[in-house]
Amino acid sequence: MDFRQVVVIKCALILLISIVVSNIINKFIIKKAKKESLYQAIREDIVSTHQLKNKTPTMGGIGMIVATFLSLVLISPSSFLLRDVQAIILVMASYFLIGLIDDYRKVHYHDSKGMPASIRFLLELLIAFLILIFLGYSDSTTWYFHLAFPKIIIDIGVLFIFLFPLMIVGSGNAVNLSDGLDGLATLLMIIALMPFVTIALVREQYDVSFLLCALFGALVGFAPLNLHPAKIFMGDCGSLMLGGVLAIIAIVLKAEGSLIVVGALFVIETLSVIIQVAYFKMTHKRVFLMAPLHHHFEMKGVAEWKVVMVFTLLALVLSFVALMIGVGL
Repeated sequence: MDFRQVVVIKCALILLISIVVSNIINKFIIKKAKKESLYQAIREDIVSTHQLKNKTPTMGGIGMIVATFLSLVLISPSSFLLRDVQAIILVMASYFLIGLIDDYRKVHYHDSKGMPASIRFLLELLIAFLILIFLGYSDSTTWYFHLAFPKIIIDIGVLFIFLFPLMIVGSGNAVNLSDGLDGLATLLMIIALMPFVTIALVREQYDVSFLLCALFGALVGFAPLNLHPAKIFMGDCGSLMLGGVLAIIAIVLKAEGSLIVVGALFVIETLSVIIQVAYFKMTHKRVFLMAPLHHHFEMKGVAEWKVVMVFTLLALVLSFVALMIGVGL
């Protein structure tokens, strides 16, 4: 058996274990939450139909992170020795903990606001800077922006000090904002990870690909429980973690160009919120019926599952383009 066959077998085993573990743990969380009435409070200003979800359990991110780490430990424990994998894990674990605290406040105090936004943002920013230091970047380091097709490498110099944290924090919060419809953030993240798994394999960064397969499997195992009608939400511990991980993956794989493309829908969702807030403060009028953008379509009478389907189809197109950019097809 040659090395490539071993890699394929490991990827398949990691994927399978992660799917099963994620599904089992999240089913347990659902059962536990219903037994003890642990539910996240739903915002009062949200689309009226969402009030029916006020008894849906949350914190599905717990099952995802446990499944990811457990499957990797069982099949490829040596992957934890690689610095790039360690960087991804550090972002994953720290952003998960921030989201978990936020979710706990929402569930325990029945407060839909959770952790104060300013505190959460500062923690996210601090972690991003610490990861920057962990990876060995300094003011004398040259950091490049990479595109494989067309082949473009841009030396951005010390600007990385600002761009690196912005990518991680921005991506984390963008995915978090997109987690507003049953299955939306889950499906978008599954599709967003596809090109990066391929890029890691093509570039022979196998340990990173093992971690990506583990995370991909965790999402696939969670998806049936999160699709409409959702039996569980991923919570901030899931969405914030996934967004942060998406950015650090692109950085360690030197595939920042692919991140811009594959994350376009997340960016659009975030921009809709920024535009809505800014325009309302200036004019006391709204551009959208409700932000983020997916709620605008709901308010216009489009069924929730239809909005998710359209976003998913668009994400598939963007994922294919991101793959071409990342591997230079």
